[in-house]
Amino acid sequence: MRGARFGDSLIKRVVETLKEEFPKLKTFATLSPIPGFRSWLGKNAAAMLSTLGDKERSALGRAIGVEPPTAGPLLSAAEDALALPEKSPVRLMLLQCAAHYLGQVLQEGKPIDPVARFHLGNGARIERINWAGDPSPKGLKQSYGLMVNYLYNLKRLDKHRALLAGGKSPHRPALKICIFDLYLELVRPQDLPCGLWCVPFHRRVFPRA
Repeated sequence: MRGARFGDSLIKRVVETLKEEFPKLKTFATLSPIPGFRSWLGKNAAAMLSTLGDKERSALGRAIGVEPPTAGPLLSAAEDALALPEKSPVRLMLLQCAAHYLGQVLQEGKPIDPVARFHLGNGARIERINWAGDPSPKGLKQSYGLMVNYLYNLKRLDKHRALLAGGKSPHRPALKICIFDLYLELVRPQDLPCGLWCVPFHRRVFPRA
């Protein structure tokens, strides 16, 4: 609880500072790493493959040259994540797995990912997963380059904390759909709309000119 109170007060201080500097600013979000994703997927790829429907499984198998697809070839194909075309079944599979990891995988009622645990525990919700958000060697090692936006709606912080306390990770409805239907918005951080800012827990994104 002590950590939660500290996080809550830190978030409020950051928000107030940004509001003083930019009075018209209404939307607050982070652009955050997903440090545990790649390690988790290495242990759970087979389980994630078992959740695919016949059509998705067949498309993925053709893409990696193994039908039905198995964990080893999938992980090998993901090694060169940045080179995957936008509609690549491997790329879509990585996004689906990341959505599941962030939105569904809990340990003792809390997100298994440490960054998700902090932000969701302080009232944020999972807003969007960004392809190639961090193409650095560290980003690729942690999460195949994926990053995530956590949105802070100041009027819904308590509601989101209550959802998490009940064993449900707060996320936008579209994210819930993508978990089950193999769909996610495929965007890069530079394509974020002009009104969206990231408070400086990890990185700050400025509106485009």
